[in-house]
Amino acid sequence: MNTKQIKIRGNIDLNNNSQIGQKHDWLHPIDQNHLNSRADDYFRDVSYYLNLQVIDTCYYNEQMEYVPVLVQIMQEKVKQSFGDAEYLLQVWHSQTKKQIFQIPLKVKYYQVFEDYLVCAYHDMKLVFITVEDSSLFRAKEDIRVDQLPQLTYQCKLPIQALLLLNMQEKVGGDKQEVKKLIIAFETIQNLLDFNFIIINKVETDKLNISFNQARDVFPRPLVSPDPVVQCIIRVMLTKFNNKQKYVVQGVTRRKSGQVDLYSNMMFKQQVPDCKFPILFLSKQYFLSKLE
Repeated sequence: MNTKQIKIRGNIDLNNNSQIGQKHDWLHPIDQNHLNSRADDYFRDVSYYLNLQVIDTCYYNEQMEYVPVLVQIMQEKVKQSFGDAEYLLQVWHSQTKKQIFQIPLKVKYYQVFEDYLVCAYHDMKLVFITVEDSSLFRAKEDIRVDQLPQLTYQCKLPIQALLLLNMQEKVGGDKQEVKKLIIAFETIQNLLDFNFIIINKVETDKLNISFNQARDVFPRPLVSPDPVVQCIIRVMLTKFNNKQKYVVQGVTRRKSGQVDLYSNMMFKQQVPDCKFPILFLSKQYFLSKLE
């Protein structure tokens, strides 16, 4: 006696064309003779586009062999597939146009300042991880950051930048070069507000975090909220009055495509009548791609 094996996949009888046709329109029985189009139609049926937004890159020269790109994941399901990461760090080959490296990133920004690894997260959270123990740098194995002592500070405004700046400051009557940790918040007028982060250790397991505003921020009227979707900050060595000085330069792109320019941590101007889909900032030039 001959027996016929019934193949079942996803609760669909693969020997029943009408049932498959109900699941996929492109396999409807009336199209059984259109075999040449089935592969392409199937690919379209099971594929979907990823919404990834380019945040930053340090590719400024066509002679560079590799192109590192930081992209933001916009879809919640895709974030979940990468362990709830907000960003992906990708490296592409400039000649073959192929991706050669990718790693998910949950941290938005980070800096090592004094005895701490300071991490800024997408949910306006600052985490201070103690790394003062010199034995950490002599460790032969990888060290899990979540196993180190850490304290969390919840900010009230979105964090758009976290950077270090060397500044001349009077210490004991003499000018010395000191390192400052700077954070840039986004105000309700969608402007950058630069602040120095002051860390005071009051107890073994407690920190007193305060912010000193670096520059005055003058509010501007906006018809409707226009949040920052791309922020690029660079510390650049400039020459002024025959003296070299490190200056913070920046550019932001808002949701509308409007662009704001910053110099020395101050808002300078909005680029009028232009909308940019992507921005770049090199050591010397502000670059953009027009729509």
